[in-house]
Amino acid sequence: MNNRTVEIPSGFDLNSANEPGQNNPAPRMLGVKHKDLPKPSKKVYHGIAGEIVEAIEPETESDPIALLISLFVAFGNIIGRNSYYEVEATRHYANLFVVGVGESSRGRKGTSWNIIKRPLSEIDSDWAKLCVKSGLSSGEGLIYNVRDRSEHTDSKGNIQADEGVSDKRLFIYQSEFASVLKVANRPGNSLTATIRDAWDTGNLSTLTKYNPTTASNAHISILGHVTKEELIRNLNETEAANGFANRFLWVFFTRSKKLPFGGNIQLDGLLIPQLQDAITFARTERSIQMSTEAKAVWADIYNKLSDTDTGLLGAITSRAEAQMVRLALIYALLESSDEILPDHLIAAKALWDYCFDSARYVFGDRFGDPVADTIFEMLRPSNTRLSTTDIHRRFGNNKTKIEIERGLSYLLDKNKIKQIVEQTTGRPVTFYERNERNELSPSA
Repeated sequence: MNNRTVEIPSGFDLNSANEPGQNNPAPRMLGVKHKDLPKPSKKVYHGIAGEIVEAIEPETESDPIALLISLFVAFGNIIGRNSYYEVEATRHYANLFVVGVGESSRGRKGTSWNIIKRPLSEIDSDWAKLCVKSGLSSGEGLIYNVRDRSEHTDSKGNIQADEGVSDKRLFIYQSEFASVLKVANRPGNSLTATIRDAWDTGNLSTLTKYNPTTASNAHISILGHVTKEELIRNLNETEAANGFANRFLWVFFTRSKKLPFGGNIQLDGLLIPQLQDAITFARTERSIQMSTEAKAVWADIYNKLSDTDTGLLGAITSRAEAQMVRLALIYALLESSDEILPDHLIAAKALWDYCFDSARYVFGDRFGDPVADTIFEMLRPSNTRLSTTDIHRRFGNNKTKIEIERGLSYLLDKNKIKQIVEQTTGRPVTFYERNERNELSPSA
């Protein structure tokens, strides 16, 4: 057991997870200019994970945060369904669902996974050959790859046995995650429901009358990549609202530097054995608890995480507590610790903050309703005032009265816009404009 603990520095802000008095610089961003780019705290590079990233980063164009999160998803899967953190009757294992979001397809998102896969393949070649797959297209296909043993009767009345899959670990790498979102939007597709069950319990089944397929205790992790434009275009209101999106961490990645001839990646000889020791430790079934000191830290963090945002951002980040517990669990397991310590929680909070800031950067003021999103954008800049007729015209008269009224009603309910009725010589005219007071209020 690793009994190392840390003191919480005086003045440390758990809400931002930044060191006191320190403004952590953003990683080098090539081709991206935006004042609101998310900036990770150095706290995320804690422990052996940080040492691995530090060793690799100078020799690759990949974003350091992409290397870190790829390692987290892979480590959380390769250890299997063993160590867990329990909240009441719910066990949280180390499997994560993560989508790296880039400004363009040139963000070197896939490179980060290829780099991380190499040392893990050396440690567990069977995992790399048999458990790492791609091609999410249906719930049935996902279940099939972790299915239980079963028997069924064929058309001739003979009993056929399917031995199923003995290794329930499944790491899904989806380089084009936009294709998953497009498939999920098709009527009757069961993929999103199955993915939700995979994150929650790992117990999956098809709802077919004949020869249903089941999977018990499946340990599924997902790492996907998508551009910002594709994500906004393809993630619809249903996926945002039904709990599919908030089971994913949306992490902004970018290209860190240009290396025309690539780099010479050589991990420190001690890092691979350390990583192997952590994997061996985590493969023993055990309940990981929080230390007494960590519980005090968690109580403060938990209260802040419970303050949810509204709109699309709120829906996508509403599983903050559970996500952060899983991140803290991985930090602990990487150090072969059978307790979650304060430094694990501080690192996990810093990483969650970056995920939250990434989601805010990607989704911005969007609400998940395309019509409401467009109307809200129409009312920019401040003091813009539009009537219902104006709004119809700006949509090119391509939206129905019901669609526009629904969008306006949503914005009014959320107190994002206000309605102004002006008297004229004829019928009164109703105008809409942004509620600037609400936008300036931090509690809005």
